[in-house]
Amino acid sequence: MQLFEGRCQRMGDAERTVWGTKWCGAGSEAENEGDLGYFSNLDICCRDHDHCDNIGAGETKYNLTNTGTFTMMNCDCEVAFKNCLDSIPGFWTKKAIAAVKMVYFNLYGNGCYNLKCSGGRSENFRIGGCASGVAEYTGETGPFAKIVNIG
Repeated sequence: MQLFEGRCQRMGDAERTVWGTKWCGAGSEAENEGDLGYFSNLDICCRDHDHCDNIGAGETKYNLTNTGTFTMMNCDCEVAFKNCLDSIPGFWTKKAIAAVKMVYFNLYGNGCYNLKCSGGRSENFRIGGCASGVAEYTGETGPFAKIVNIG
């Protein structure tokens, strides 16, 4: 039984990231920030997305509790991730991108949140936080069902 469990664990680890990447998927196989896979441009998008502001499953942040199964990301990060993916050229890379988009935006779809700062301005995740940020949940699939084109 122990041998079987070990084999399943190793198989699960091997399937954690998309083939040809080290950052796209659950966790990272990269040894450092500059360690990228064969599809390096795709990996850059995934690496940047991995470093975005988020609320882990079961965690509370900004007075918002993520009751979902997966990590909930800041909506600005989700839009930036989609735009980054859309900007990558290359026929074979586009095939890998389509797979990442399908799994992440259509199957994963945990939703996202926006931050509202005092004074009514929205937080920009690239610049930094606001002193009294309050999160606002945008819904089960966030805004992506309408804006993501898998093709």
